[in-house]
Amino acid sequence: MSSKASPRMIGAFVLGGMALLAVGIVVFGGAQWLQHRTSVVAFFPGSISGLRVGASVNFRGVSVGQVTDIRVLFDQDSIQARIPVIFEMDPNRIVGVGAGATVADEAFRQNLIEKGLRAQLGLESVVTGLLSVNLDFFPDAAPPEFHNSGEFALPYPELPTMQSDLQALQANAGEIAKELTSALNTMNEVLGGFSAAAGANKGR
Repeated sequence: MSSKASPRMIGAFVLGGMALLAVGIVVFGGAQWLQHRTSVVAFFPGSISGLRVGASVNFRGVSVGQVTDIRVLFDQDSIQARIPVIFEMDPNRIVGVGAGATVADEAFRQNLIEKGLRAQLGLESVVTGLLSVNLDFFPDAAPPEFHNSGEFALPYPELPTMQSDLQALQANAGEIAKELTSALNTMNEVLGGFSAAAGANKGR
């Protein structure tokens, strides 16, 4: 003979489970799930090799968010590709003093961009070669270029970027390597010519 569970007992189990879940969220840091975060997108020039989902987003060394998604968007007609980097920012970390505005406010964010706020790639670890996203003000920066439009448009506000010293070094390293290769080839040709001439004189 089977006995039915009491509705009160079922209710007590449900409430107990919800209570345990709430405690777990607070204890293990899951309370961050309940925080509102602002997602933005950035299109970095050049290669982003070394950047990964979960990479930190910093403003002068202060963590203000993290990378949540990296995609590759192709235009099938022109075979052009863009790589949007999407990252979440904690609005409580970038706040306008007095105004009470945060980075979640479009007007406040646009004002920061007009004053030179840009995103750059930075080296997070020399050992691993992993990259992070660094935010800072560059008052003398060129007017911002925006790429989140047309076929490449994503439903996020865009934060303009600029080439970092690291990216410039990587780009120059490629050109320097080409020049060195060309110089070595020329040197080998010259030395080969000398060797051939010396061999011809020896045989006389």
